[in-house]
Amino acid sequence: MIRVMGICIFVGGSFVLPHPVSAQSVGGSGGIGLSAGDVCQVIGGAIALGFGIWHFAVPGLYRWQSYVPDAPDCLVRAVDATNFFFSFSLSLIGVTSIVMPFIADAAEPISKFWLWANVG
Repeated sequence: MIRVMGICIFVGGSFVLPHPVSAQSVGGSGGIGLSAGDVCQVIGGAIALGFGIWHFAVPGLYRWQSYVPDAPDCLVRAVDATNFFFSFSLSLIGVTSIVMPFIADAAEPISKFWLWANVG
């Protein structure tokens, strides 16, 4: 799934970077038109958001503490904190990737920077 998300973002970046004219919205009257790159970015953002939300539930679903019953309390808290911040970051990146095509034009520098940050 991460490869698919990366490919979508890369394809979106290839539409935005070399051809800013072709990446502009081409919607009809009153409609919101999205370029192919924007659609790929929204799909990738939805996938990232889904993984982020799912990852919040991973410790409870798989009962990871049962695999290490003698783990010190500080290790349990550290793993829980790491999972929380990873899940939160993934969810935040997903939401931002979904919203970005609607708040910024594809040819704007912030859109390019956001796509390349996701690729990185």
